[in-house]
Amino acid sequence: MEDEIQTTAPQYPHKVLIPSHLAMAILVTMFCCLPFGVIAIIYACKTDAATARGDISQALAYSNSAQKWSLAAVVLGLIYIISMLAAQAGNIARLIASNGQF
Repeated sequence: MEDEIQTTAPQYPHKVLIPSHLAMAILVTMFCCLPFGVIAIIYACKTDAATARGDISQALAYSNSAQKWSLAAVVLGLIYIISMLAAQAGNIARLIASNGQF
């Protein structure tokens, strides 16, 4: 029995790459919506920690949460920017109407 040759390859745990969305979370924190971006950063860091532990299902859940909070920050940031531009356009229109000049 000791002379048998092992014919199967040794089983090594393969590394699973789960996107943490950390870069997107950092960018939306800086440029769109600070509170939602911070939440996205927290979930992105939790994604990396869960992946390192080997807890793939929890890492996927954290990854999805990080992505959702980042997208929510983008949407909220765009809504804010558009509303500010509309308010400024209204102010400029009132200024022109009241003085007759820019």
